[in-house]
Amino acid sequence: DAMAWGLSNYINSFQFGNVREDDLLLSLEEAGYELGTWPNGGKDSFVEVMKKWTNQKGYPLVTVTEELKDLNQMLFLEQTWYHQDEGDQLWDIPVTITEVRTSGTYWNKTSPDYWLSDKTLTIDFEAHEDTEAILLNTRAVGYYRVNYSYQGWYNLGLVLSANHEVVDPYNRAQIICDVISLVETGLMEQGLREHVLQFLSRETDLTPLMALEVCSDSLRKTNIANFPK
Repeated sequence: DAMAWGLSNYINSFQFGNVREDDLLLSLEEAGYELGTWPNGGKDSFVEVMKKWTNQKGYPLVTVTEELKDLNQMLFLEQTWYHQDEGDQLWDIPVTITEVRTSGTYWNKTSPDYWLSDKTLTIDFEAHEDTEAILLNTRAVGYYRVNYSYQGWYNLGLVLSANHEVVDPYNRAQIICDVISLVETGLMEQGLREHVLQFLSRETDLTPLMALEVCSDSLRKTNIANFPK
């Protein structure tokens, strides 16, 4: 794929010399051009997109709200600097949207459907009739947390409790870690957490179970570190 091709080209080109950050990013950009995966969604400079991630601390939270406007269904996305009350930094966030449907869900499209580069983005979105829930960040390829409306989380909880295996294991892992973190930061109530994560008693896949262990352990260590001495 483009990542492997770009890294191979980067190593071969600079194995005996000094390098800068731009050398790696340009090698990856060249691979994207060669394999047709870049440019994407109106983004021309891979270097500029990536530097918003490498030169800024922290990571974003993407909040998703479903709205009905003039009888048209809309998705309203907003990015904020997670864990920070103030700050105006923005990222170029690759957004993928998956509809979890009773007729079957396709999980292998991970190229961005949209880019959230400004503070907010409004999307005209017409869900299929058999869509049970909407999920962002397909297969958890993007480095950001996601928070849905109460109804959005409730719908995901219903899907997971009925048959959690209809949701990709990487997204189940993402949901677990997002929920644990959102409860800790006060953005989700405990009752909704229990509703969404009730599937865990039946979970057997290693990826979600590892996510539960790692994210719970990270939370425990954070609480210990913040405990008054």
